[in-house]
Amino acid sequence: MKLKFLILSLIFGGLLLGCSNQVRESDPQLSGEEMMAMLDQLTSGASANGSSAGNGVAEALTYKDDPKTTIFFADAPGPMGPVASVLAVDYLDFIRPGEDLWYGNVTKAQLYFLDSPSTTDRQNGLVIGIVTGESEQYQYYGLSGQGAIVDGQFVVEMTSPTGARIVLRSFDTDGDDLLSVIQLQVYEVDASGNEIYIGKFSTLVGYQQ
Repeated sequence: MKLKFLILSLIFGGLLLGCSNQVRESDPQLSGEEMMAMLDQLTSGASANGSSAGNGVAEALTYKDDPKTTIFFADAPGPMGPVASVLAVDYLDFIRPGEDLWYGNVTKAQLYFLDSPSTTDRQNGLVIGIVTGESEQYQYYGLSGQGAIVDGQFVVEMTSPTGARIVLRSFDTDGDDLLSVIQLQVYEVDASGNEIYIGKFSTLVGYQQ
């Protein structure tokens, strides 16, 4: 009986390992209207949480109001988990170079990832908001790029105003679309063009207007 159970377990385990993606679930307990209100405040610089000026945010949000754009959102700490879960990146030099910044010294985090496939080339924007130290004010940083879904994998290389480059990858796709809940693997691109895995944005929930 034990041997039979082991064989069945191995077969079932092999089937699971053969799947390239998985069903993700998360509930940020935030309506689409509330999320857009937060994003509108960020865009205008009127938010009491801080300013987005001069950090690539405006470029990242270029397609925010396109009705075909999906905005993926996550924040922490909260219903989606702690900062270490949502912003599971070993270091954040690509937004604040030379500061030895990583998820361990970030007290709050917000992520907005925009996917706009309505143009000839798929447009993507990423805004990362973080709170560090004793301050309660968010500082926002934006990156932009043109992504694509090829053979079931979404890939986009994004650039910051400082010239830093990262690549985001996800298998949470359905045809030419991203699923409603996704995970993004994060790779830093070094001076030689090599991709170095530095972590992931564990779970983001998609909103459409």
